Amino acid sequence: MLENPRLDARDARPVWHPEPAGIVQLHPDLAPAADAVPFDFWRIAGHKHLFHDGRHSALTVWLPGRVRRFVLAPSLKHGMPHVQAVHDGDAERPSAAGDATWFCSRPRPGRAVLMEARTLQMLDATLAGASLRDAAEALVGTAVVIADWHADGALRARVRRLTRRGTVLMRGGYRRLLRHPPVVQGRLHRAAKRP
Repeated sequence: MLENPRLDARDARPVWHPEPAGIVQLHPDLAPAADAVPFDFWRIAGHKHLFHDGRHSALTVWLPGRVRRFVLAPSLKHGMPHVQAVHDGDAERPSAAGDATWFCSRPRPGRAVLMEARTLQMLDATLAGASLRDAAEALVGTAVVIADWHADGALRARVRRLTRRGTVLMRGGYRRLLRHPPVVQGRLHRAAKRP
């Protein structure tokens, strides 16, 4: 497949061999079980590149450190139960459990989890010597910072708050994250008699 020669090496994804070893074929399941998994293109985790290679639709999926290639049967449609097939001679025969991760995009984490992650990112950035503006660019992107970074803006206040929160956590505040709520006894529980 030809690629745009102006693309950076990190963005260009040429297909040197139309069907490399380990390619997974996805076909409609002709006799699906009651709990068959429906095909959902948008639930496949990772950065996706779908193209037609002249014979069929090919899908390349990138996750950090991993690349997987799929071939989609022409009759496979969204919501159909599907099966996976791999040629016996392929060197990188995937296991059923390993392939499941490619179709298991996880739900977006809750606000508390995102807050903790962003707090630690801001702490790491400031400890590495980054300015608040540089840290904000890493967090939300340069375009957002250019548009929303003002002396009394909400973005700048948010970055300051995250940075202060990270410093508090670093200086011992993390202990409150480790505390568990007190155990509540059931209504039938009786206190033990002590001598």
